[in-house]
Amino acid sequence: MSWYVLAHDAQYFGLIWELFNGSPRRPRSGLVDLQHAQLSCSLGAARVEARRARGILGLEFQPVPIRFEGRGPETRILRAD
Repeated sequence: MSWYVLAHDAQYFGLIWELFNGSPRRPRSGLVDLQHAQLSCSLGAARVEARRARGILGLEFQPVPIRFEGRGPETRILRAD
């Protein structure tokens, strides 16, 4: 199974959490770094999500394959290309 994130220039589509009294609440869609990007489990799902992201942010996103490195809490997301 291949995993994908949505890239726009050097940033990625994901959620930004608003903090209130030290607690996260009200997630907002926005541009984030690779480690916080929203993951899609297939290319088809990534393309559907790219259309949704374009509607929300008005930006064009491209599905980019990723891979995982490490285990447990040390897991990192890396671009596969």
